[in-house]
This record gives sequence, C-alpha cells and structure tokens, in this order.
Amino acid sequence: MNIDSSFFKLQKIKQETIFFETWGSTLNETADELAKQATLMDYVGPEPALGLSMMNVKYEISQWSVQEQNRRWRNIKSCRQAKQFMQVVNIRLTQYVVRLSRKDLRLLVGLLTGHNTLNRHLTLLRRIDDPLCPLCKEEEDTSLHLLGNCCAIAEKRCEFFGRYFLGPGDLKQEHWSILLSLSLHFNSHFPGELGLAGVY
Repeated sequence: MNIDSSFFKLQKIKQETIFFETWGSTLNETADELAKQATLMDYVGPEPALGLSMMNVKYEISQWSVQEQNRRWRNIKSCRQAKQFMQVVNIRLTQYVVRLSRKDLRLLVGLLTGHNTLNRHLTLLRRIDDPLCPLCKEEEDTSLHLLGNCCAIAEKRCEFFGRYFLGPGDLKQEHWSILLSLSLHFNSHFPGELGLAGVY
C-alpha cells in the first residue's frame, strides 16, 4: 500500500463521515420537529394514554372484585343466617379467618352459617326432635340465640362483650375472634349440652 492509495482512502472516509453527519443531524432535527407536532395533536389509540403501574392495576381489580362480591351477596336469596352475621366482604376478617386452625375455622363457619350441631339445625336434619336451647329452654338453639340472647349465659356474655344481650346488629359489629373465643369457652364449659362441634 502506498501513500497515494492511503490518502485516497482517507479522503473517501472523510466524505462519507461528512455525508452521514449531515444526514444524521437533519434526521434528528426532523424527528424532533415531528415529536413536537405530535404533542399538539389529539391522542388516537386505546385509553388510557398514560401507563398504569402494576400496583394500580391490582388495586382496581381488587376493588372491582369486592364490589362484585358484595353485589352478589346482597342479591342472593339464600344464606339467611350467614347474612345476619356478614353484611359485606370484609378483607380484615378474611385475613383473620385464613390464619385460623382447621378446628377453629370449622367452629367459626358453623357459627356464622348455622350449619352446626346446635339443636335447631339438628332438628332441621331430623336428628333430634327438640329445637330449644338446652340451657334456657326458652328459644330455638341457634348461633344468634347462643351468642346474643340466651339468658342462661348472660353473665359470661357480659364478660366478653360488655353487655348481657346482643341483637343481630350488635353481633355484626363484633370481630369474629370474640365470637370464636366465646364459643370455644362454651364448648369447654358445656361439652355435653352445647352442640358447637362445628359444621354439620
């Protein structure tokens, strides 16, 4: 390779570089101008135009899910007794329930739904003939009666709730941990008399 051919190659590289620098800056200027024009135009495309974080998407889906569950719960015609304890979906109570042992969960579900071994439910199943409470013999033996109205255990109820008697509205306001604690207490003190073995 001689000096002339090297000089010729350098001249060619210089011309190509000038050509690309000129076109490159022209293309960048054109792109900038088009971007500025685009910002002034109305957005065309799927909404939302701005990106959403995954946290926002998960939150919105969660909110929609809770609203849909509440709508279905309000419109369902069955579950009479469970509706006396649960008005709407409550995430805090749900988080409490999933941490319970299987035994405690079974007892709590029986209390809330009425599918337990209390006398009224056993009468409906035709297992026994007498639906009355074995303690007071005044009303049917249901979860609501046991937790809120049975006069035979009013003193103990007052220790747990601060009141001798509770209506369905009062029981809806109580945390399920208190309902479960009271029923566990009843199970240990009246094992042969109260049928709180769980879901039946």
